[in-house]
Amino acid sequence: MSLIETIEKDFLEAQKARNESVVSTLRLLKSEIQKKAKDPSMVGKEMNDEVALQILKIQVKQRNESIAEYRKANREDLASKEEQELKIIEKYLPEQMSEEQIREIVKKVVANSSANNFGAVMKEVMAQTSGAADGKVVSSIVKEEMGA
Repeated sequence: MSLIETIEKDFLEAQKARNESVVSTLRLLKSEIQKKAKDPSMVGKEMNDEVALQILKIQVKQRNESIAEYRKANREDLASKEEQELKIIEKYLPEQMSEEQIREIVKKVVANSSANNFGAVMKEVMAQTSGAADGKVVSSIVKEEMGA
């Protein structure tokens, strides 16, 4: 079952169970996926799990930023709501790799890379981790390993 189908199935189950927090979060995800499907950049392309995964990552990033801002403003009520949504969204993301696993991949890519180009190394590492690694963590490890 694809990621999009899973979200749809879980949305219907949450509606039947009258779980409003899950329903509202999944409704938002479905809306973002539909918006992306209608985007001009998607003309002639198929909406697949990779695109849906990118949307989920954007939503996670937005939630993390909101949580930080709400905490700065002493709005714990709003921060906890965002955390609840974040937990729901994270269920659909692949399990994240550990720092050690990422470091091993980075070392291999740097060793096999003929050019000492940060961008090229980042691109290759992100392709190999296929959504299971946070870009900030990968970036910091690449910088360490390349001595930048």
